[in-house]
Amino acid sequence: MKNALKTCREQMWPFPALTRYTRDVKGMAAIETAFILPVLVLLFMGMIDLTNGFSAKRKITLATSTIGDLVTQAKGKVDQTALDGYYNAVKPILEPFPDTKAGIAIFNFRKGGTESSPTYNKIWGYKSGKDCGSAPQIDQTMKNLMTAGNDLVVAIGCYEFHPIVGYVIRKQGFTITEKNMLRPRHSLQLQCTDCTS
Repeated sequence: MKNALKTCREQMWPFPALTRYTRDVKGMAAIETAFILPVLVLLFMGMIDLTNGFSAKRKITLATSTIGDLVTQAKGKVDQTALDGYYNAVKPILEPFPDTKAGIAIFNFRKGGTESSPTYNKIWGYKSGKDCGSAPQIDQTMKNLMTAGNDLVVAIGCYEFHPIVGYVIRKQGFTITEKNMLRPRHSLQLQCTDCTS
């Protein structure tokens, strides 16, 4: 009886081809794969980018902190040779990321006894890598760390990160930046004897 009613209903339905199409399950797995696979690939690549991004952030943070620490341990004076050596010492920290996409700049801020705001001079910048930009703006944290006649060394590190997904969604990457502020350890002021920058 059920089969008879089913056959009668099919004969009355004006679109038998549509009925056959909706009941056909051949190729369904391929269609589902076509929908799901791009999403899974983007998720997979996104997880790789997220991991690489955190790793790059950690490495540029450690490199910036290390070079700032090395500079502030100088006993009153540093020179270009010493600064180049400091950078060469921290280059392995950046591996496996290329150091050509990274840059570290050192800024020396000094507040005079009668000056209302600190002044700065750029001690050193790593020129063969990425330019991290101009000197940072003097904020309240920097003012709180400075006293009259006492220098403040600000190390700024940057890394140009290009995510894999970025080649699909957008072509340009973005810059990871880290700032570290320290006072000289062995003297109130720090001089660079032959820095040209």
